[in-house]
Amino acid sequence: MPLFYLGAAGRFGDHGLYTTTLIASTNVTAHVVRRLTPAREDEDFGHGDRLYAADAVDQVWAPLARWLLHH
Repeated sequence: MPLFYLGAAGRFGDHGLYTTTLIASTNVTAHVVRRLTPAREDEDFGHGDRLYAADAVDQVWAPLARWLLHH
């Protein structure tokens, strides 16, 4: 079963990558949207930005669409 992990660096972000190791599938793709350095993580791309950010289409929805078309 393929898995696409889409994280927002300003929220769960890289911490959610661990969950991708809990499944048996080896078909795992991870995409964490990050604009800032890890030191500024609390100011980075967040949950709401997936819908409301000016660049949400390019940063979130286009990568997801490409992945869906490929799988």
